[in-house]
Amino acid sequence: MTNRLNKMLVYLVLLGWLAGCNMPTRLGGAAVEGGEIADLPIAQPLPALNMTVINFQVDVPTDTPEEEVFLSVLDEVTGLALNPAYFSMQGVPAPTPGMKRTFSVSLPVTMGTVIKYRYERQTSAGRVSEHLSDGQQVRYRMYAASGPGTVKDVVSRWTDTLYQGPSGRITGKAVDAATGDPLPNILVTAGGSQVITSADGSFRIEGLPEGVHNLVAYSIDGAYQPFQQGALVAPESATEARLQLESAQFVKGIFVVKVPTNTPPIVPIRMAGNLHQLGNTFANLTGGVSSLSSTMPLLTRLPDDRYMLTLSLPVGADIRYKYTLGDGFWNAEHNSDGNFKLRQVVVPGRDFLLEEEVVSWFSGSTDSITFDITVPAETPANEVVSIQLNPLFGWTEPIPIWKLDATRWAYVLYSPLNLPGNLSYRFCRNNQCGTADDILTPGQYGQGRPVEFTGGPQTINVQITEWLNLPWSTNPYPIFESLIAPRNDEYWRGFEHQAAFHPSWISVMPASMEKIGLSRANWLVLSPTWTFNQGNPGSSYPLLDALPGQDMLEPELSAVISQAHQQNLNTALFPGANFPLLLDEWWAAAARDESWWSVWFEQLSRFMLNQAVIAAQENVSALIIGGDWVKPSMPEGTLADGSASNSPANAESLWTNILAQVRQQFPGKVLWALPFSDAAKPPAFLDSVDGIYLMYASTPEINQAGLEGADLSAEFGQQLDNTALTLQILENKPIILAFSSPAEPDPQGQYKSYQAMLAAVNARDWITGFSSRGFYPPVPLNDTTESAFGKPVMDLLNYWYNGWSGGGS
Repeated sequence: MTNRLNKMLVYLVLLGWLAGCNMPTRLGGAAVEGGEIADLPIAQPLPALNMTVINFQVDVPTDTPEEEVFLSVLDEVTGLALNPAYFSMQGVPAPTPGMKRTFSVSLPVTMGTVIKYRYERQTSAGRVSEHLSDGQQVRYRMYAASGPGTVKDVVSRWTDTLYQGPSGRITGKAVDAATGDPLPNILVTAGGSQVITSADGSFRIEGLPEGVHNLVAYSIDGAYQPFQQGALVAPESATEARLQLESAQFVKGIFVVKVPTNTPPIVPIRMAGNLHQLGNTFANLTGGVSSLSSTMPLLTRLPDDRYMLTLSLPVGADIRYKYTLGDGFWNAEHNSDGNFKLRQVVVPGRDFLLEEEVVSWFSGSTDSITFDITVPAETPANEVVSIQLNPLFGWTEPIPIWKLDATRWAYVLYSPLNLPGNLSYRFCRNNQCGTADDILTPGQYGQGRPVEFTGGPQTINVQITEWLNLPWSTNPYPIFESLIAPRNDEYWRGFEHQAAFHPSWISVMPASMEKIGLSRANWLVLSPTWTFNQGNPGSSYPLLDALPGQDMLEPELSAVISQAHQQNLNTALFPGANFPLLLDEWWAAAARDESWWSVWFEQLSRFMLNQAVIAAQENVSALIIGGDWVKPSMPEGTLADGSASNSPANAESLWTNILAQVRQQFPGKVLWALPFSDAAKPPAFLDSVDGIYLMYASTPEINQAGLEGADLSAEFGQQLDNTALTLQILENKPIILAFSSPAEPDPQGQYKSYQAMLAAVNARDWITGFSSRGFYPPVPLNDTTESAFGKPVMDLLNYWYNGWSGGGS
C-alpha cells in the first residue's frame, strides 16, 4: 500500500507540474488552435516496398573449429549486442584439406534496407565473435540491398584464434558523384573494419586478409546514398577505390504517435534512430549501446494527447527507429509479446505523415520502478540530473530524468526488467556519471545502489545528501587587488578545452560556454583529436583516424564551434591525438624506422589538413599546431628518457611542408604550440608561423612550495624573462602564455599559482595573451584536475580578464 501511495504522490506531482507548464502552441510547424490540429496533412500509405533475397557467403580461417557459424544481424538503435537476430549458416567443405571453408545463408530483406551484421561461431562455452587481424572485435559490416545479390566476406580471425598470413589494404577517396568534391564524415567499411573519411574524402583500411571484400560507404546523416562495390585485396599490396556517392534529396516526415494511457504526462518522449541526428553516435559506448538519450529529438505533445515530431529526412534512406522514454534500450517501446520494437521506413520521394501507436513500454509483466529523488539544494539550477543503470553486462549510458522542482526529480523505469542478474543504479549531474556523481556512488566503476525487486510496481525513494566535487557556493580565497593594465582587443583572454571528448558533452556545453562568455574571455581553444590504431606500435604503422565516441566528428565539432561563436568568442583549433598506450610508452615502443616515419608524417599531414579545412569552413580564427605529443618527430627529436627518437634527417622540411599545406587551406593565423621546457631550443621553422602558444605547466610541487604572493610572482616573472622574452626577441613573434596548474594538493594551491602567474604576465606587455588550459566543459567540478570550471580560480580569471578588457580592476 505504501509503494502505491508513493507512486501516486509522484504521479500527482507530475500532473501538478503539467498544470503549471506553458504548453507550446506551435508543434513542428503545425498550429494548434482550439484543441484542433491545423495544417496537418492527411496520412497516406507509404509506397509498398518489394522484398528481395541476399545471399551471404563468408570464408573463414583454416583454423576455425568444426562448429556452427551464424550470421548475426544487428540492431544499432537498441544496442549492437543487445538485440541481435541469429541465422545459422550452411557450411561448404573445403575443396582440399588446409584451404578455407565457406559458409552461406540467404535472407529475404526489404528493398532499400541497409543490413548491419557480423559473423559469430557457437562454441561449448557460448558464442564467439569475429575479430580484425589486429585483435579488435568487428563492430559490424554493412550491405545495401538494392536488389537480389550475393555478398562475399572474409573472416580475419575469431575471439579465440590468432590471425595468420599476410594482409593488404584498401585506400581511396569518397567524392560527390556529380561534382567530384571530396566527402568528409563518410563511414567506410570493408572486411569488418570501419573508418571515417577526412576532409579531403580520403580513407585507408589496413590489415585486410586476401580475398574479395564488400566495400561500403555510408553517410552517417543520410545526406548521400550508400555506395558499395566488391574490392579484391592482395597480400602486401594496396587496392585503390574511388567511391562516388549520389547526394540525397530531403523531404519532410511527420510522425504522430499515440502512447499508452499509463504514460506519465509531459515526460519527454524521444525518437531513437540509426542516423546521427536521431541520437546514433556510431560509437561503442558503455554497456553495448550506441545511442544517447540526450542527443535524440524530442516529440511534442498535442492537445489530443498524441505526440508529434517533424523531421527533414533523406530520400531513399533506411530509417530504423523507435519511441522511447529513455534511450534505445531502457524504457523504449516494446511489442505486445514484450520483445523490443524496432520500426523501419525507407524514406519515399515525397513529404509524408505516419500515424503510429506505442503498444507498450513494458518488456513483459507490468512491473515498474518509480524513483523519487531529492537532491541537495545547492544543485545548480541549469543542470540536469541523470540516472545510470547497471545490469549484468555493465553500466550503460546515463539518461536525463524528470525535474519536478528545484530539489525533486523523478523517473519511472518500465523496461527491460526481465533481464538476468542484478540491477543497480546511480545518479549524476549533466550525464557525467563517473565524474559528477552522488557522493555515495563515485567513480567510473562504482558499485551503485542495488535494486531489490519486490514484484509489481514499486517506489524507491532516494535522498542524495551531497554531490561529489560540487563547486563551492562562494570563493573562500581573497583576490588581491592589482593595478591591471588594460589591453587592446587583440590581447588573448582565453580558455582551452582539454583534449578529451564524449558525445554526451554536446547537449550540456552551452552552460559552460555562457560561463566563459561572462568571464570576459574573448578566445576559446578547442582541442579536436583523432586516435592512433590499437595495434602494437612496434609492429604496425601509426594510422590516425577519427574514432566515433572518443574523437569529435565533424558535425560535433561544428556544433561546439557554433556554441562558442554564439557567445562572441574567437575560436582556435589545437589538434591533438589519443594513444592506445601512455604517450611516452607509445613513442618508446614505436618502430620509428624509415617506413614508420613515412607513414607517421603522411598521417599527421592528413590530420592537420583535415583540421585546416574545417577551421576555414567554420570561420575559426586560428590554428595551433604542435604540442608535447609531436615532440619526438621534431628535428633531432628525443624521447622522454632523453634518448634520440631517430626522427628523419629531413624532419624540418617535412614540418615546413605541413605548415605550408595548412596555410593553403586556412586563411587565419597559425600558431606553434611550444612547451616551455623547449623554449630555449625552438624548432628552426618558426618563421613559418604567426605566433607562439607557449605552454607552461605548473606542478603540485610548485603549489606546495613555500613561495607565496609577490615572491612566487617574482619567480614566475624571472622564468618568463629568462626564457620567454629571449624567445620573443629571437623569433620576433607574438607569445600567448598557455598556463595549466592542477588543483593539488587542493584548490588553494592552484589559486596561488594562477594569482602569481597572472600578476607576472600583467607586468610584461610583450606577452600578448593568456590562456587557461585543461577546461572540462560538460560540468563544473571542484576536483584536483587542471580545469578552472567550478573552482575558485574561475573567479580569479574573471577578475583579470575583466581588467584586461578595460572593465576595471
